Amino acid sequence: MEGQMVRWWDNEMRPYTPQPDNYKSTFHTGYTQTHNISASGGGKLGTMRVSITRQDHDALIDNSNFNRTTINLGSNIKISEKVSADLTMSYINYNRLNSPILGETGNSFSKGYLYSWPRSYKGIDKENYQYPDGSQNPQEGYPFMYINPDLWWNYYNNNTTKKRDKYIGALSLTYEIKPWLNLLGRVGRDFTFEQAETRNKPIDIIGLKRGYYGKSINRTYSDIYEAFLTAEKKHIFNSLIDAKIMVGTSRWDYDYYRISGHSGTWYYPNMYMFNNFTETTYTTDENGNTIVDIPGNSAQSIVTGEGIRRERNNSVFSFVNLSYDNYLFVELTGRNDWSSTLPEGDNSYFYPSVSVSFIASEAFNIQQKAQWLNFVKLRGGIAQTATDTDPYLLNFYYNVGLFGGMQTSSFPNSIPPLIAGARITTKVPKKAIAIPVRSCLVTLSLRNVTPAVAVRRGDIAAINAVEAL
Repeated sequence: MEGQMVRWWDNEMRPYTPQPDNYKSTFHTGYTQTHNISASGGGKLGTMRVSITRQDHDALIDNSNFNRTTINLGSNIKISEKVSADLTMSYINYNRLNSPILGETGNSFSKGYLYSWPRSYKGIDKENYQYPDGSQNPQEGYPFMYINPDLWWNYYNNNTTKKRDKYIGALSLTYEIKPWLNLLGRVGRDFTFEQAETRNKPIDIIGLKRGYYGKSINRTYSDIYEAFLTAEKKHIFNSLIDAKIMVGTSRWDYDYYRISGHSGTWYYPNMYMFNNFTETTYTTDENGNTIVDIPGNSAQSIVTGEGIRRERNNSVFSFVNLSYDNYLFVELTGRNDWSSTLPEGDNSYFYPSVSVSFIASEAFNIQQKAQWLNFVKLRGGIAQTATDTDPYLLNFYYNVGLFGGMQTSSFPNSIPPLIAGARITTKVPKKAIAIPVRSCLVTLSLRNVTPAVAVRRGDIAAINAVEAL
């Protein structure tokens, strides 16, 4: 590479030289800008806060960016001496142009730099990916392996955009029945509307060849309804026992809908619409046989697709927290769910838990005997967890389609089990004694063997002291 003139792959004579910083032809300095305006205030009846945030991002590569606008509103209102309300609302608008193409694909320039393009790469294909009339330069004689010769045409002319509007809102009402007893009700919704659009520019000057248009619309919302009755009392019956009890119920609904479609072999130049396709026409040959006259698209290949997903989960739950003199703690929980994704009559499942904690340093005043030891706690518990399954797995169905103009049927990807129910798992956490020391942290793991001592930091004297204790 001494600057000698050589004939390049596009039949032009150029000097053969190394290209310093040829990465700069593809990458540039990206940036992210965030601007925020907020206001808050309050009085005797409540408080309110409003904020608006705008974020703009320009990627490290060309033809890729996104922006996001977020509006938040939060308010707390005291309706009466016993009733208060909390309201939160958020709106998020998101717009994106082209996610970067990365990894092992022929349309990734990162792969070109790693595997294909030599040190003398000048980016000629990037500068001349299209002719002055706007049609594609086919890059005849392109010598680089593993890379699509149409890389830069696809990069600048085949664009995908995504637009998302998201609304999140929740309203809570709290009623103080007694100083130690309150009732909370809450309702919320998370709503998302998303559009994705793909436009591939035709490669010919007429505006037909390899043109493509596709679009999908997703609508998703989930609703939550909750109610909690909570009682909390200290020194029950003038004793050292504190208690907190909660019972509640909830309902969760999920609804997803999607519709998508795309064009076919274009019939109308430069028209990005679903109905831009060419119907297949037939004729007969000299022997009377039916043959294709103009190839096109079948109705099945361009039909609009739809998808739905709906779920519902009803729950009741409760927990009890008991403590004695701030060193012995017992917590009991229980929850029962009814899921719409499980068979009727077998869609209910219960999963409880229990945990016990004992703070020995508080019960025995250990720090007075060993000033370097300030906290000793023993904890154990057992719990069950449960989950349902995906919707629409209960009934057997066939996949239907067409082959050679005839209807076909095939088995689904998954076959429902004969007995379906919730998956319940029992978890027993490892029992442990955690002893924070002023100069180290010692953990005693209780197993069916002699307790092992692990020191995170400190000295051997601390270990010997713990063992003596």
